[in-house]
Amino acid sequence: MGNNLSVQYIFSEFKNTPELPATKGGGVIGNDVWIGMNSLILSGVHIGDGAIIGAYSVVTKDVEPYTIVAGNPAKVVRKRFDQETIRRITSNQMVELGHPENKR
Repeated sequence: MGNNLSVQYIFSEFKNTPELPATKGGGVIGNDVWIGMNSLILSGVHIGDGAIIGAYSVVTKDVEPYTIVAGNPAKVVRKRFDQETIRRITSNQMVELGHPENKR
């Protein structure tokens, strides 16, 4: 993870405070994800494998695999690869991990 990465959570005494939004639960950060410095990823957000989060971004929604996002709120800049390449990468990962649908 990059410099100045901060993983934070709301302390229990604030959980039922009406002025604070309720948490959406734990998020998931996939493999080989690059997170730029001073970025904020909100609770419940899932970051797909190979995604890139630009510096100072505020990620409020799920990020698909191999997608570059940036901004406040973070928006898709572009895909890292074309759809066929992404399909091949994810298919190969399933075979390597022994996913039952992709055994050869």
